[in-house]
Amino acid sequence: MYEISGSLILVVDHSRLFRTMLCQFLTDQGYKVCEASSGKEAIEVFDRTSPKMVLMGVVMSKTDGISSLDACRRIREIDRDEYSPVLIVTSTQNEDLIAAAFEAGAADYIMKPIQWNLLEHSIKFKLQSSKAAYALQASEERFRQLFEDSPLPYQAMDDHGRVVDVNAAWLEMMGMISDQVVGQSFGELMDANEWRKFMHMFPSFIKNGALANFQLTINHADGTPLIIELNGRVAYDIHGDFKQTHCVLQNITERMAIEHELRRLATSDPLTGLANRRAFFTEADHALLQCARYHHDYTVMMLDIDHFKSINDTFGHDVGDQVLKLVSNEMQQQIRAVDILGRLGGEEFAIALPEADISTATTVAERIRIAVEAFSLDTEQGCVRFTISIGLSQLSDAKSNEALIKKADELLYQAKQNGRNRIETTLA
Repeated sequence: MYEISGSLILVVDHSRLFRTMLCQFLTDQGYKVCEASSGKEAIEVFDRTSPKMVLMGVVMSKTDGISSLDACRRIREIDRDEYSPVLIVTSTQNEDLIAAAFEAGAADYIMKPIQWNLLEHSIKFKLQSSKAAYALQASEERFRQLFEDSPLPYQAMDDHGRVVDVNAAWLEMMGMISDQVVGQSFGELMDANEWRKFMHMFPSFIKNGALANFQLTINHADGTPLIIELNGRVAYDIHGDFKQTHCVLQNITERMAIEHELRRLATSDPLTGLANRRAFFTEADHALLQCARYHHDYTVMMLDIDHFKSINDTFGHDVGDQVLKLVSNEMQQQIRAVDILGRLGGEEFAIALPEADISTATTVAERIRIAVEAFSLDTEQGCVRFTISIGLSQLSDAKSNEALIKKADELLYQAKQNGRNRIETTLA
């Protein structure tokens, strides 16, 4: 802890009388004192005792070959743990001499004859300044140590988005060395779209002083894209003006991949990869709402593989699974990107066709029926051929996907009753 009260002050002067006067004055003010009569001794005492301040006569004999200015310079070099100001005591206002003292590292000078009240205030002020400087330095050193030792990648940027500092974890994450990035635009690490996204956000970051959970894709040194999450603060100078941003970067590429896979598993049929029942209705309900709002056409079809139980019983469930996947793939080939295909269960499938009337949907259904009918699967037990039956309903038949599916399912049942491998659009 840096304490002013009771601070140790080193008094250096060749005159024993002057040292005694200074030491008595300082002792009366509550300071501890130590003495030296030459430059060499001053260096030795300073190195041994680490005083908080040095009062040094500027004109001392050079019997030991070391002047007061040489001693001041050396003290500055060995001041290890904190800044201990050196105050030069001089009887002359020679500008060259004073300039040389400041060059040697002196913090200030005191004129002889000494005005003791001014000396008292000067000592307190310099000690307080030293305490503040020490606290600031210690704070900066702690911050720098935390910065360097942090396991999280960290970077600082100026108000133009240029990188001004990074830590070891950042360099490791990016596979770079400091010279490759410091002084460069952050935009060099990403494609143009991501840079525009970042710069659209950056002014508000600077204005608000904080950034939370901002996701961005940047490029590793080897070109691999990394999804990162930025959290940051703005640092200001003593006048409250922008200094730089401080951001922690977290590589969430793996996390995002896991989340994507979990969403896929939660919304996909594990065998065919199509939307499962829940995901189908979620997407289809959104599409139906849009079509109903703007009075656009909307059609739903139900599809079922004919005699699927017989395929399983005759050829086995492995072959049945292959048939399900083949039919799924064929349906995907025949529909548009905006159409919604899902497996509702067993051998039943549904397709929602936004902005497609019954005539267009029937054309699509016929393409699917013909493609499936033409397909065959060679197995050890022989060649497997299969067909599908289809029922279609349109928005005018009902106002919800559940009702439209029910209507299409009734038409599908009718298609099977009428001989299978066919399409029905109107109940008999």
